[in-house]
Amino acid sequence: MIPALPIFVYGSLRKGMTQHALLGGAQFLGSAMTKSEFTLFDAGLWPAAVQNGNTAIFGELYEVKPKKVSEIDSYERHPEFFRRHKIMLADEINAWMWIYISDVDPTWISIEDGCWRQH
Repeated sequence: MIPALPIFVYGSLRKGMTQHALLGGAQFLGSAMTKSEFTLFDAGLWPAAVQNGNTAIFGELYEVKPKKVSEIDSYERHPEFFRRHKIMLADEINAWMWIYISDVDPTWISIEDGCWRQH
């Protein structure tokens, strides 16, 4: 049996958000935060995390079965639009998260506090 993966979510997959149902059956492990290595943008209906910044992103950590990870990869259009990367969270836990890889729209606003849910 293939083990579940630790998945960090920071946007529409979080509790109470529009796509949270995609995590159905995943075990919630708690609130989490990345290291200060990203820039987070408000793209309207979703956030876009970009590497090589200096912002910590706030979100949630889940243990997700591989089949469910594949479904989320499809939703996130991995690897063409968002790419799933392994990262180190602030508390030194390794997790996977989807990072935006296309050009950032100049109209997007940078989210300095690292929490898309508030915007």
